[in-house]
Amino acid sequence: QTWFGTQDTENSFIRIDFKTRKVSLVGYSLKTHSHEGNGHITGWSLSGSNDNDDWTLIDSMPMTDQFDSLGAERYYQLNSEAPYYRYFELKQTRQNTMGYHNLRLSGIEFFGSVQQ
Repeated sequence: QTWFGTQDTENSFIRIDFKTRKVSLVGYSLKTHSHEGNGHITGWSLSGSNDNDDWTLIDSMPMTDQFDSLGAERYYQLNSEAPYYRYFELKQTRQNTMGYHNLRLSGIEFFGSVQQ
């Protein structure tokens, strides 16, 4: 019953900082919230950065209806292993299922390697 949500702002995002480590992704999963209303994600981009300024696109989903139910979870395999990054940004690139820009998720998981 817990989830993260942004304000109704275009291009809402979640930014993750691995602090002293860098991560190379082979895939990731998203889980939508299980709360009635507020809408579910329908399009996004996932980018990586090592300086929190210059971003490189890792993956994107221009449009999908895969999260049209409460608590839906999906795994996305990358075409190739991504370079090592300290920061990751998941940006909602279109309105959610209710026509708002609120980004609402209950889970994000990254799969890959951690650089020591």
